[in-house]
Amino acid sequence: MKRDIVIIAISLLPCFLGLSACKQSSDPVVYSYPETALSDAFRIRHITKTVYVPGKMKLYYKGANLQGAPVRCFDADFEDLGGEFELVFEKGVLTIQADFAERISGLEIEDRDYDVIYRLRYLDSPQFAWLADLFWYDYGWMKTGDTERYYSEDELEAQAKAKQSAKTWESQRHFSLLEGAWISRDGLRKWVFSLDPDGTQLIVEELWFDDSKQKWGCSRRMIAKSAYEESTPSMYQKIYMDETGKEIPNPIEIQLVGDGPSAEEMEILYDRRNPSSGEQVILVGASTYRRTAPQQ
Repeated sequence: MKRDIVIIAISLLPCFLGLSACKQSSDPVVYSYPETALSDAFRIRHITKTVYVPGKMKLYYKGANLQGAPVRCFDADFEDLGGEFELVFEKGVLTIQADFAERISGLEIEDRDYDVIYRLRYLDSPQFAWLADLFWYDYGWMKTGDTERYYSEDELEAQAKAKQSAKTWESQRHFSLLEGAWISRDGLRKWVFSLDPDGTQLIVEELWFDDSKQKWGCSRRMIAKSAYEESTPSMYQKIYMDETGKEIPNPIEIQLVGDGPSAEEMEILYDRRNPSSGEQVILVGASTYRRTAPQQ
């Protein structure tokens, strides 16, 4: 009799274990974030915690109701989970119901009323980090937040390489615009721009014609290692005039950055109008110069 009882008990043990496991799997998993203040200027000011249960994720925050705001869900590799899901903003809680709810590691919430995009990452760990994109009418989109916490080391390295590549491409583009000789209206001053043997830097020379010696002399020389286009906010747009007082509309404002510790900078305005005659014009200081030789 005792042996039968023992056998029954052993046979029932997996059932009890199974029930216990089911109960544990349905228990909520909670991640709290003690240091997640965003900004008082945002409608989401503070993320407090995320709670996961099967088929549902709840994000608790302090701020306004963002009902109707578009939301995107991402997994731990920050890949868009896509698919269909239900979401509700109510009393400081964003609830997402989906088959993939427990796989959500990041969110992108677009507050179109305030032109802010909230980017939340690592919600399923204490490593939680955030960024926010804000649109300013005078400057365009600007990013705020802790990028070093938000991105992995590999991502930061890839971004740095991409940024350097874009910087190199921009420099080469502006170098090609300037390459050649440009002479003043009176024919006594000249700027000569030429690439160094490696083709990576721009040699900049200012020449003056010495009438007594009947030859050109160099009065200034600089090596530009990079160039970028200055972006001026619309409310601060400048008006540029050539030597004749004629306005140069919307010129390309090129900033040449020198090599070495001093990193000397030089501003050149490139007239993008390209008259029908094919004449090309730059402005250095208050003086106008016209290209005298074709680009190499």
